[in-house]
Amino acid sequence: MGGWDALMFTIFCDTLAGVEAEATTDFDLDATNAHFVAARQSFSVQDEQLECDINRFALRTLLLAIPESDYSRSIHFPWGRNTVMEFIEGAIAHEREHLQDVIALRQKS
Repeated sequence: MGGWDALMFTIFCDTLAGVEAEATTDFDLDATNAHFVAARQSFSVQDEQLECDINRFALRTLLLAIPESDYSRSIHFPWGRNTVMEFIEGAIAHEREHLQDVIALRQKS
């Protein structure tokens, strides 16, 4: 999560600064996830939690600073274009899916 939140923070910062992310046609979700995991392999659980908390706070603060009138603004993400509102709604849905995965894993153990 820490890697994704950091990437989203960078994309929103760049967008608000007027820098449009470059379009990519070769986005590989699995490779990106593997990169984020490999980069954090040596982190302790506590360090990864801290990174997630900091990145989430920064991303949330940045999103709250975006005027509501800009929520229909289209932004380029690695997977394609979404409005700010579409991103937020998609992120919420995605995290709920992960929550269900965690609940299922805990019930198995």
